Amino acid sequence: MRGEVQAKGSGYFLMTREITRGPVSTRVTAIVEAAVFDAVNGIERRYTPIHVDFAAPAGASKRAAAIQALGTLETAARSG
Repeated sequence: MRGEVQAKGSGYFLMTREITRGPVSTRVTAIVEAAVFDAVNGIERRYTPIHVDFAAPAGASKRAAAIQALGTLETAARSG
């Protein structure tokens, strides 16, 4: 899983470099989007969290949170 986070308006979107198809890619996409959503939403609470409910420290970066979520998922995917 490789990708980068790009800001669009008030939100962040994952731009993937690898394209896969089928049920596995749909599941992975849902997991990635939920992780990035919860990470950014934890900093600027606007919606009900999907899985992780936390409050980020004051001054936390939404972009850094999204990138960290991606990094954590990539590490977990590689470790099996």
